[in-house]
Amino acid sequence: MVGAAGVAVLTLPAWFYFKGASYDPALGKATVLYRIWEDGPELQNVGTQYRELFPEEDSRRKLLKLLTGDTPRDEKEMAAVIEKQVHDDYRENRIVMIDGWMLSVTEARQCALFSIDNPTP
Repeated sequence: MVGAAGVAVLTLPAWFYFKGASYDPALGKATVLYRIWEDGPELQNVGTQYRELFPEEDSRRKLLKLLTGDTPRDEKEMAAVIEKQVHDDYRENRIVMIDGWMLSVTEARQCALFSIDNPTP
């Protein structure tokens, strides 16, 4: 007999694997950068360049896993987690230089997700 914890352990990975079609699109908007580049082309450009630099991360599923981990979170909790990740990235020198911008890896991944979901016409 499988207990409730066992069902959760089996269900969460499957939920995450298939959730790519339903996540909060705000996750792809690097908060501070979105305030600077509201119209989106710069976010799209930075995201595209990040995906070219790191082709192993060039998929929605991979980026979601890197940004959110394997466990679902509500929007408010996710925003706090992302904000902490950005802070930790800068503190621990996990940064990338893209198009003259010094970005945390988390911000760059958010831009990459944005560029996948908002391709240039």
